[in-house]
Amino acid sequence: TFFSLYFLSSPLYFQHYFFNMGNIWQFIIRFDILPGKMQELDTYLEQEMIPYWTSHKEVRSVEVFEDAFIGWPERMLVVEVDDLSCLERILASPQTRQMKERFTSYATDIQTQIVERVFQKRSA
Repeated sequence: TFFSLYFLSSPLYFQHYFFNMGNIWQFIIRFDILPGKMQELDTYLEQEMIPYWTSHKEVRSVEVFEDAFIGWPERMLVVEVDDLSCLERILASPQTRQMKERFTSYATDIQTQIVERVFQKRSA
């Protein structure tokens, strides 16, 4: 379920296993769009969800990707943060819970993941 990794884990679990200052973290939401809800979802993402995430100064960026082929997931939202404890605070907020409820009226097959950047090399 949406944000299940957060809600099933205690804050101490996060601090012990995920806290690592100076690294880049990504909160990834993979999902399919409910039939007939694509336009409503896009409007919701552009007008509410992305502005909500970017209103937090700890959030570096928010990106939405669409599958180029017919496959799963149809969409992927990526929220990039510097500090995992800030992400935990955002995920625990009542506003995030409200966003979740609205989001689930447009999306299905929702999966979440938190990943840490290990390597990055940009081409010249």
